[in-house]
Amino acid sequence: MSGVCPESVLKQMHIINLKTGAPSSTDNITGTTFILGYFDGVHRGHRKLIEEAKNISVSGKTTVLTFDSLPTKKGKLLSTKKEKEILLRDCGVEYAAYEDFQEIRDLSGEEFIRRLSALSPESVVCGYDFTFGRGASCSAPDFEKLTKKYGINGFVIGEYKYSDEEISSRKIKELIEEGNVEKANELLGYSYRISSSVKHGAGLGHTMGFPTANLPCPRGKVIPSTGVYFCSAKVNGYTDTFYGICDVGYRPTVEKGTGKLRIEIHFLDCSMDIYGKSVTVGFLTKMREEISFGSIDLLYEQIERDRTRAEELIKEYRCQ
Repeated sequence: MSGVCPESVLKQMHIINLKTGAPSSTDNITGTTFILGYFDGVHRGHRKLIEEAKNISVSGKTTVLTFDSLPTKKGKLLSTKKEKEILLRDCGVEYAAYEDFQEIRDLSGEEFIRRLSALSPESVVCGYDFTFGRGASCSAPDFEKLTKKYGINGFVIGEYKYSDEEISSRKIKELIEEGNVEKANELLGYSYRISSSVKHGAGLGHTMGFPTANLPCPRGKVIPSTGVYFCSAKVNGYTDTFYGICDVGYRPTVEKGTGKLRIEIHFLDCSMDIYGKSVTVGFLTKMREEISFGSIDLLYEQIERDRTRAEELIKEYRCQ
């Protein structure tokens, strides 16, 4: 790789001002402290990395340098692009700069660092497990050697554990897919959430006295294992936090094995019409597994028990 032109590097990046959510001009990120990584879920480990980077930064301005396209090995995500931007903003990061992974995947480690140097960073920060270069062939020691070679203030931040436990996006995904959302939430530092617009369903819950809001499963997001969850909910345009029972499953009692995966919420403290509105559901704890009942009456009785327990849980969460 011969000379690297800063303008050509910046032109290929999509840059967002996280405070406003608007596209940003490229000159705003030159001279800031760059934080490298994919940041899926922006969990406690990511937050510690950001905190250390902000402490290192003299200017106080930070840019997360991440990918616009997904490395296929990562599979489903903990956070969508928009969710990630909100989480990064809440951590105090000023800008997100997106590189197209397909455009840089074949760069050698040295080419990648040389490319970074063209952006005149104040400093560049990565985690202890950061890999880069073609085929993830370079790691933290290579980062330290190459940033020094190209006159970059490079910093590698050591592993951060929560209650002596390793934190990784992969581990959190596994916990969610197992239904262990409480443990996943501990490692995330917030309740795992899914956002979607409420759609009309068949209306069965309404006829049974348990009206539900139907949320299409977001494409590409990790979905908790089938079962019944106690959840929180935020409705776009409202400041209140509501609570309810969220069913993730195939409605085996009704569909008899022919149903599609659904996410349905029965609100316990919200009676407003929310059809068409965007709702963000936070999964707080799993109440039980999905069950195929022998009759609708038996299903009704179980839902009554679920609602009674959920009302007790509301009192606990409101006191926290």
